Amino acid sequence: MKTVSDIRYAEEAPCLLELYLPEGKRDFTTVVMIHGGGLENGGRRDEGIRENARALARMGIATVSPDYRMFPDARYPDFIEDAAACAAWVKREIASFGGSGRVYIGGLSAGAYLSMMLCFDPSWLARHGLSNADVAGYLFGSAQPTKHFNVLKYAGEDPRRVIVDETAPLFHVVPGLCVPPMQILVSDDDITNRRTQNELLVATLAHMEFDMDRVDFRVLHGTHCSFGKETDVWGNPVYAGLILDFMRRYCGENV
Repeated sequence: MKTVSDIRYAEEAPCLLELYLPEGKRDFTTVVMIHGGGLENGGRRDEGIRENARALARMGIATVSPDYRMFPDARYPDFIEDAAACAAWVKREIASFGGSGRVYIGGLSAGAYLSMMLCFDPSWLARHGLSNADVAGYLFGSAQPTKHFNVLKYAGEDPRRVIVDETAPLFHVVPGLCVPPMQILVSDDDITNRRTQNELLVATLAHMEFDMDRVDFRVLHGTHCSFGKETDVWGNPVYAGLILDFMRRYCGENV
């Protein structure tokens, strides 16, 4: 795996990314993997992301891991704007590194929340001349589809509240919304109410008559995002394997 570090994708100070490239391959697919941490912690050099990127690189897939603005310095929707800007950079620049232009967007926890906002609210990608037609698929791991708990906290609200407003991915699930295939993962011992909220998201997609054959929903054994750091009996990262399976079964990737 080849690493290209500290690439600037937007003008704001934190907006740097790491690019993990498969060795000796061109026309590769790319995964944008946005780190978690409650919109206030974490970073682009997250070791879990790096280990999963290494496994994906062995299969000929590149990974982009961006930093983005976070609380307490940021305010809603700074981090969503940065996620969209990163997606736009990848679509614009990845060919110069050998990429095919097929891009998946996802992440764990807060990274999955940001990815959901790009998926279900088309206005964020549209600001960069993009749409869901430019995304091969989405990867949501233990996301919060309601108003994010730290968006609540920094607005002076009880972070346990369940609110569905314009800051919530679920708010934007409407009939006729064009979305690519998506993977929705959650743990059976996740954060309190997180599994229930993801089940509500899946039920709402079905209620709005989305094509559920394009939704890979799985409840995994473990705690919040534990699958992101686990390895299988052969020592391979579990999350990378889940992503690869989704790409093959739901998106037709030949990897």
